[in-house]
Order: sequence, then structure tokens, then C-alpha cells
Amino acid sequence: MFAIFAVIFFVAFALAAYAVTSSIREREEAKETLKVRLDSQTGVGIEDKERPNLLKDLRLSSIGVMNTFLGRLKFVNKLALMMRQAGLNRRVGEVFLYIPLLGSLGMLTGLFFTSTPLFGFIAGCIGAFMPILCVMRLRSKRMNKFSEQLPDSLDLVRSALQAGHSFITALKVVADEFPAPISEEFDTVAEEMRLGLPMRDALMGLQNRVDDANIPVLCVGVLVSHQTGGNVA
Repeated sequence: MFAIFAVIFFVAFALAAYAVTSSIREREEAKETLKVRLDSQTGVGIEDKERPNLLKDLRLSSIGVMNTFLGRLKFVNKLALMMRQAGLNRRVGEVFLYIPLLGSLGMLTGLFFTSTPLFGFIAGCIGAFMPILCVMRLRSKRMNKFSEQLPDSLDLVRSALQAGHSFITALKVVADEFPAPISEEFDTVAEEMRLGLPMRDALMGLQNRVDDANIPVLCVGVLVSHQTGGNVA
């Protein structure tokens, strides 16, 4: 009887969470649709919409209420950084929702098999930590692969620069010839610079996205050579 009650409680909790998030998302989409229609009728913002938007969408969640809530939590910024370093194209809000969901699932699973509150609590803690553990694992794997690719990619950048190519073109060559993750990171830097972002900001963005001790040295070396007119290659 207790197991049936636990399963019913979990299903009800999951359905309620899905209903609430869906309702909030529909409201946000309706507001955005209304705003677009009003702007099109009044002519406001038409010039901005005709130009590509160079600003990144850094919202923690597509749901306004949840975005405000997550912005007040200190550890969320660290989780967002870990997700960027792991290469996850997801918002923090999506991962954050899995924490209570998997936590409750783990607790109910522990209670289902043991009927002991202590084991249920431990299983709930393990389930709640699983999304963060997966992000940490993906981040570690991606950073290790980046470190392995870095020497060969820098050698290709040097060859491209010596052949007369610009720094942006040299980064694009690496993006075309190498697999992820270094192709993704170098392509991001090249694209940001092509769109007008200063080289310093683009390289600092790379330093934030990649946890590698060689990147700060590389960024400083490139910036110093670029500013003093030295040989970047």
C-alpha cells in the first residue's frame, strides 16, 4: 500500500510541475507575441529587428519568474559556468528542474525497496545530485579533450599565420579541420571578432569557457603581440 501511495505521489508531483511550467511558458510566449504585434503596428524596433542581434541570451531560464528566482541563488552562477564549460546548450533552469524531480524519484525508490526513511533520504540526496554530477562529468571529459587538441591546433594556427592569413582566418581553419570541442571554441572566438567584439573580450570569453592553465598564457601572449605589433605566430 505504501509503495502504491509513493508512486501516485511522484506521478502527481511530476504532472503538477509540468503543468505549472507549461502554464508559465505559455504566458511568456503570449506576452512576447503581443509585444511583437504592437511593435510591428507602431513601427517601434523595426530597424533593430532587421539587424542581427549580437547580444547573447544569458537568461538562466526562459520562464521570467524562474529566471528571477535563479538569479538570486549564488551557486547558480557556478552551475551556469560549469554547463558552458561542459558544452551544454541548455539553460540552467532546465537542469535545475531535474534536481527536485530526480531527488523525489530517488527518495520514493529508496522507500519502495527498503521502507526505511533513512535509505529513502539517502537515495533522494543521490538522485538530486545526479544532474550536477552529470554536468561535472561532461565538463571534465570535454576539458581533457580540449587540452589534448590544443598543441596541434596551435601549431596549425601558427602555420596559417605564417602563410599570411589573419588571426580570425587562422582560427577558422582550426574550426574547419579539428573536431569538437576545440573547433567549437575557436569558431566562437573567430565569429565574435568578426561581428565586432574586441579581441581582448573574445579571448577573455574563451578563458572563461575553458578551464585550462595554458589558455590565460595564450591569451596574454596574443594580446601583447597584437597591441605591440609583434609577430603573433
